[in-house]
Amino acid sequence: MSKYEVHRTDNSEPLIIEAMRAAGATVKKIGRPLDLLVAIDGMTALGECKTGNRQLQVSQVEFIDSWPGVAAVLRTPEDGIALVRLLREQARVWKRYAG
Repeated sequence: MSKYEVHRTDNSEPLIIEAMRAAGATVKKIGRPLDLLVAIDGMTALGECKTGNRQLQVSQVEFIDSWPGVAAVLRTPEDGIALVRLLREQARVWKRYAG
């Protein structure tokens, strides 16, 4: 069994997904190694939904620490919206420098 086999949906996940989609992001539930794949304006991030004070699993911490891209822990819909805003800002910066 892979270290990413166990997966339980946090109660916060549907509200976080709804908020990010309302903010214009495309959100796909992938479940492993983190809960969500989030994209907007050509930028992509991974998201892990957690309810309240629930902690990341050791395998999730290891994955996030080794992942070279954007990965965020999302506890509230506001966290999801903040991630979408970050991706939009990254897209604006990229477009300025990429031509």
